[in-house]
Amino acid sequence: MVSGTTVAQSSTNLFTNVSAIRASSTSITVSAEPPAGQLISPIIAAITTDDGNTWRLQTVTQHIGSARWSRTFSGLDTETCYGFRVRWSNDGFSDEVYASTGTVSPPSALTGLTSTADGETAINLLWTAPTTDKCGQITGYKFEVSTDGGSTFSDLVASHGMTTYSHTGLSGGDTRQYRVSAINSGDTGAVSSVANATTDGTATTIPGAPTSLTATADGQTTINLSWTAPTSNGGAAISSYRILVSVDGTSFTELVASHTSTSYSHTGLAPVTTRLL
Repeated sequence: MVSGTTVAQSSTNLFTNVSAIRASSTSITVSAEPPAGQLISPIIAAITTDDGNTWRLQTVTQHIGSARWSRTFSGLDTETCYGFRVRWSNDGFSDEVYASTGTVSPPSALTGLTSTADGETAINLLWTAPTTDKCGQITGYKFEVSTDGGSTFSDLVASHGMTTYSHTGLSGGDTRQYRVSAINSGDTGAVSSVANATTDGTATTIPGAPTSLTATADGQTTINLSWTAPTSNGGAAISSYRILVSVDGTSFTELVASHTSTSYSHTGLAPVTTRLL
């Protein structure tokens, strides 16, 4: 009779902090932190060249001690993306890591960029990531924004890790144009097509000047002011008026910072006082 016992995979016996770095056009160096307490054991590497669909196993070395393990895999194909994971002979594999023997190309342009108003103060962006092999995995996205119809763009976010983004802090009726680029270890990729959106509400500008201002003496100590609200309110209701006063017609000082009606009485004046408002 022959008996045997299966070996359970333990998360405490896994290699951690695994890295893969291109060493030359035909070699890649893989290193990892061994699990604590392992002094001597053969190490098995799994290697893939098809983004992890199939793996081949290779016993690569024995490891003595607890220092970081490292191995350079030589004789590899040029301009090829390789994936690696490692384990002790009877334990589970580490996380996958990828490196290329060639130059990693920047990502292609992402697709499906849309921009949608979210109320009066935000525009939400959504897009589809470009397809890459695992050596060219996307590490972030760069956003650019335009306020002049797409003639010029400036950076909005240098690097963002998700395929959605909300541009907040806008005002009602604001129109913005956006374009987005994917980033990987090769560089920043091509820009997407431009997406355009306008926040809800009405864009506001500075109101026009009030008209028909009159100043009329009311006895010895008061001057009454009256005026007509401006024809253009800038897209929002007039909330108040600021009143300035001058004794010489050249320099003006603030008399009232905020007054809500279209008339005002300047009181407390001395007899035969002239004021320009």
